[in-house]
Amino acid sequence: MSRTMDILNRQQYQFTRNWFLNRNLSTFREYIHPQWQGTPINYLEIGVFEGMSMVWMLQHVLTHEGSYAVGIDPWLMTTKLDGQVMEEVRQRAVHNVSEGFVANKCKLIRGNSAEVLRKMNSRRGFAGIGKGKVDLCMIDGNHNAYAAYDDAEQCLALMKSGGWILFDDVENDKKKTDHVKQGLEIFLSKYKDHVQLCWKHRYMECYEVK
Repeated sequence: MSRTMDILNRQQYQFTRNWFLNRNLSTFREYIHPQWQGTPINYLEIGVFEGMSMVWMLQHVLTHEGSYAVGIDPWLMTTKLDGQVMEEVRQRAVHNVSEGFVANKCKLIRGNSAEVLRKMNSRRGFAGIGKGKVDLCMIDGNHNAYAAYDDAEQCLALMKSGGWILFDDVENDKKKTDHVKQGLEIFLSKYKDHVQLCWKHRYMECYEVK
């Protein structure tokens, strides 16, 4: 299947899975790119894996010299991938995000998002590095309901008014009762006066911070 706005210079990266291209590329191309491309924004990504979505953002959206990105991921073993495999995934992510980009454009943080986000909030700054608040955030980490809710609550405290919080995989595994969808419902029940639905597309929902 042909695509536009694919990963540029794909051969120089170490990607083994195409989850982002197969599932989210059309969403980012149709909704994220028109709104944010070329503007000086702070981007926060929860759940990095091999860094494909981050690379795409750096190539196509975070092109302004004033843009900055932070990715958070523990790269720990999962029910499907053991610790050694996840360490190899982390090494590929570091390579991929570093390839072709200056060091001060993007930072990867290895850690549990619950702890890292709380540290950011306690320092009252994006990544504790004086970069201001967050314009755009994608939550795609631990898919359990409470973990997704907790990530959303912590991210909300870091967001600018008018910023977007993206929830990925909302419509996946619909039969599960402990998943992103349920976590989002908990979040909205508590913070319905702080965010409003901006759009829904495929697996993702976007909420604008009031």
